[in-house]
Amino acid sequence: MTAPQPLPAHELTALHGDDWNAGVTTRPPRVLVLNPQRAAYLPEPATAGHLPGLLERGVLHHVPDPAVLVYRVTSGAHQQTGVVVEVAVDDYRTGRIRRHEATDHDRERQLAELTERCGVEKLPVTLAYPQRPALHELITRVAAGEPHVRVTREHEEHAVWIAQDAETVRAVYDELAALAVLYIADGHHRMAAAEHSAAPTGSFTLAALFPSDQLRILGYPRCVRLPADTPAPVLLDRLARQPVVARIQEIAPSDEIRPDHGTVSMYLDGRWYRLWLRRPSSATPPPTTVHPLSTVDTVLLDEAIIAPVLPAGEGGHTPLPGHVGTATIANWCDEHGAVGFLPSPPRFDQVMAVSDAGHVMPPKSTWFDPKVCHGLFLRPATGGR
Repeated sequence: MTAPQPLPAHELTALHGDDWNAGVTTRPPRVLVLNPQRAAYLPEPATAGHLPGLLERGVLHHVPDPAVLVYRVTSGAHQQTGVVVEVAVDDYRTGRIRRHEATDHDRERQLAELTERCGVEKLPVTLAYPQRPALHELITRVAAGEPHVRVTREHEEHAVWIAQDAETVRAVYDELAALAVLYIADGHHRMAAAEHSAAPTGSFTLAALFPSDQLRILGYPRCVRLPADTPAPVLLDRLARQPVVARIQEIAPSDEIRPDHGTVSMYLDGRWYRLWLRRPSSATPPPTTVHPLSTVDTVLLDEAIIAPVLPAGEGGHTPLPGHVGTATIANWCDEHGAVGFLPSPPRFDQVMAVSDAGHVMPPKSTWFDPKVCHGLFLRPATGGR
């Protein structure tokens, strides 16, 4: 049987004429992939000047162009499988790539300057797309055999499959072309930095696309320093008086500390409490008029609990990584004289509703876990091509 032939790059555009990609604009990535056997030799940070030597020593491999890169991340029992592509920065400008969190402009500028100095993109933006069974079937088929690259970092496995045959490349990019929108999961500042660095039109950046139903969101803890003149009973009383707080109850030591939707776990003065939140009525106003942000526990926590009761002063609010345990939260609060809040994470349908409405949550509202692997894919940032 004749082996499948690679698809020439120019044929991707020719498949459907000038408007072949009627949805988001994606293209096969021009990337170098890390050789796991040589990973220890990857300099940190890697710059464009390092790339020829890294290729010569076999630390990096060129990915054939065009190709489909299927990327799977496994963390314990959790697994998410998607594709690595380049996405058009114009789609971010026009709202086809949608954000759900606010960003800091100084951080955006710093990342843009760092990429410009290094000349290399080292971490794809993580984007989500609504379930698409045909695309899932194609990706699963590519990932059926042994991966071309397998890297283990801490307790996670990152695997990459590369498919070059014309039929697969056509089919995958046909499916991607049918996606009307993409949603930023992780990498809001990187996406904004790509826009800062991009030409007015025609620029692309690296992204890893996963189906939304496979992504895992964890609650993002907040630790807030307590005013010196506010003992625990006074703070509890102030919290209980907030309109958004339905009731507060101490959590027994034997109970699991896990916030469910509509609740926030709180650590204060050596004890854990559960705060029940009041929700917008299902009858008044009607559900169709409920603001999407009002359904997100993190937003209610920041705007209707922390802001009026514990306004940011010296030291401000400290978010901790979403994967830390309750013991870490308690220890940090004990060491810094703080109160800790652990809200339930938003569901992805809430994330999409906020994005679709053009709103943003406060920074550090979602912690997507696991993360894509830093340095596994390197894309030379040559003029935003």
